[in-house]
Amino acid sequence: MPALIGNKPLTAAERSRRWRENNPEKARATWKRWRAENSEKARESSRKSYAKNADAERAKDAAWREANRELSRERARESYWRDPEKQRNRRHVRRVTEREFLILPSELRRLYSQPCMACGSMDDQSLDHVVPLARGGQHTIGNLQTLCLPCNVKKGNRTMMEWRLGRVARRNRKAA
Repeated sequence: MPALIGNKPLTAAERSRRWRENNPEKARATWKRWRAENSEKARESSRKSYAKNADAERAKDAAWREANRELSRERARESYWRDPEKQRNRRHVRRVTEREFLILPSELRRLYSQPCMACGSMDDQSLDHVVPLARGGQHTIGNLQTLCLPCNVKKGNRTMMEWRLGRVARRNRKAA
């Protein structure tokens, strides 16, 4: 006589669930074997599940990182040292365009003959992108300007307006 739920026979899904509950080690081994044999399907299933429940997954991940701070930091350090180039590239995302632009030596000489756009210095000149590459700017002559190295380092990946407004705000805070 088949097992019943109330007065209905068990469904295949219910029988499977009960078997997994009663045989957790065998179920885990079966799942691992299936994942190894069907890695593409498993990866796609995980992606779909994550996309479907993205907010809940992010919250769960954040809660785990909060509860396991030291372990999380250790894993991040290990990941960095396994592939430091990958980490550097992640921080400095550059949008690559289909076209490459040639900057002529005469254009470079003209740029380097101009003073720093921020402070007017002619020392330690470097090229800077008006719209930073990390913000979608292109490496074209129209997007290049001359800044001295200290100003260029301070400006970072901000636009000139963002950088100047930040400097004014800091100056006003100091004066107040």
